[in-house]
Amino acid sequence: MATVRKLFEDEDDAPAGELELLDFPAAVVCATCGAGDCPGCADERVTGHSGVVVFVPWERAGGVFARFWATTRASTDGAEAFFSGLPDGPLGTALSFALVAEVTAVGSSLGACFALGAAVAWAAFPAWAAYLWGESAARLAFARVFVVMVASFTWLLVAAHALHGWSLDRAAARAGAKRATSRALRFGLYAAGWDVATSPLGALVTLVSAGPRAVLGLTTHAFRTPGRATSAMLRGLYRLDGAVAAEARARAMRVTMAASVVLVLAALALSALALRA
Repeated sequence: MATVRKLFEDEDDAPAGELELLDFPAAVVCATCGAGDCPGCADERVTGHSGVVVFVPWERAGGVFARFWATTRASTDGAEAFFSGLPDGPLGTALSFALVAEVTAVGSSLGACFALGAAVAWAAFPAWAAYLWGESAARLAFARVFVVMVASFTWLLVAAHALHGWSLDRAAARAGAKRATSRALRFGLYAAGWDVATSPLGALVTLVSAGPRAVLGLTTHAFRTPGRATSAMLRGLYRLDGAVAAEARARAMRVTMAASVVLVLAALALSALALRA
């Protein structure tokens, strides 16, 4: 208001409605602190030492757990916005997220399967289950198989996600787009967040934080999120849409699925060897 008064010698000289038109709240607010008069938020957890906003929560400073779950949610609940705007960056950091994500997803899934199998065995064959549990060699064999399966399937899924990103980059190039292999690989590695969201541990965290109804919504992430996120990435990174994008998605999926069959067989073979050792 003081600025308006300086423009006119007398407030009554201002045109009708001029004061009201110029008296409005800030239209732009800081995305970090929400203040309209923020001179530039200095929160290094979000901006980093350079002052540039860090897009991926996993690549910010702060606690590992908070950064991990923030990235998992971004890759699922906000998949389209997250993957359409995913910038280039260090592949090693994306790989570390994928490894943590798959260890979490595979470990909780196999743990749930082993627990369910043990419960069924105790209920159906209590004498046999008690005998196995009493044998230290049997317990050691099961523990060895569990560790080998977690390690092998973790690397299998990480490799499959990376291969999916690389295949999308190649398919987009065949459609006439400029290659962006590093960003495509980052897409594949950060897409490992989908597996965490739909794992038993992800369902438990969702149940505690958002309630039973949100747990039912995990089926949406399992069946729809990968397609929506991939389409968003092709549109945002390669400017491909419609039938061209659909063909690129299909081509990349064929390559990924064919390689995944070989990787699954290799993981099962390693697990069998661990059981015999």
